[in-house]
Amino acid sequence: MGATFVGKTCLLNRVGYHSFPQDYTPTVFDSFVKTEHVQCIVDGIETQADFSVAYWDTAGGEDYDRLRPLSYPQTNLFTMNYAINDFSSLKYLVEHLMWECTLGAPTATFVVVSTKNDLKDSLYWNSLFYSTTVDEPISKEEGIEFTKAIGAVSFIETSAKTGEGTIDFDKRLGLLTHTHLHILENPQKIETNKNHKEKKCTVQ
Repeated sequence: MGATFVGKTCLLNRVGYHSFPQDYTPTVFDSFVKTEHVQCIVDGIETQADFSVAYWDTAGGEDYDRLRPLSYPQTNLFTMNYAINDFSSLKYLVEHLMWECTLGAPTATFVVVSTKNDLKDSLYWNSLFYSTTVDEPISKEEGIEFTKAIGAVSFIETSAKTGEGTIDFDKRLGLLTHTHLHILENPQKIETNKNHKEKKCTVQ
């Protein structure tokens, strides 16, 4: 989830197809499924789980306000994406998408994702020399504070262009979604279900 031009489609292309598109192509809806292998420790016991993750790429912008919610039912996790060179993309998440996602999938959880981190150094130096026209990039610390403020469960820095953070993005979403599903299935007691290791989930 995120405003137009934050790099949602590029990020999913990097995660799903290990490529970076050179030309901008507007997205309405797109999806793909990946099988994830998650290894974690629960109560001191190492456990593994294989499950399918369905990634949905949705369009940003108000023109698609009526279409986006059609894909929200059965969503387990929303990635709230913002570009580090665009403060308005952070504002758009708060003012527009968070309430929309919460209404469409009340039990889903949020992960905050910063995109275009390859621009961090150039933005910083340009902000020093052209302070009146170029803003500093949104820092990691600001991203973490935003994550805490909205009650999201994790923060991930990424760059679709260089691949930075995309492997962590893939694995962490798998682990977080597996954990979230387990909590929903076992609200009173969280424990490893050894008889049902294959899970299905949807990530926006």
